[in-house]
Amino acid sequence: QLVEHLTLIKKLDNVKSVDGIGLMLGIELKEGLNAREIVEKCISKGIIPLTAKNKIRLLPPLNISKKDLEKAIRILSEVLK
Repeated sequence: QLVEHLTLIKKLDNVKSVDGIGLMLGIELKEGLNAREIVEKCISKGIIPLTAKNKIRLLPPLNISKKDLEKAIRILSEVLK
């Protein structure tokens, strides 16, 4: 399920790449976008990602529910459009 959702995020115009190991994921943004601003928008909508240079880092708990995962992906998609 997570792989399917990440495939959709990879296709967004503002996303350069998505990579990671397990649930530790990084979303690299295209040039000109500020990862910190994107993270602030995510926080205001209810998810707390991290930044690493021009990447958004996701470190959800291993026991994240399907409902919470889908909510986080939905918020990320909205913010990254």
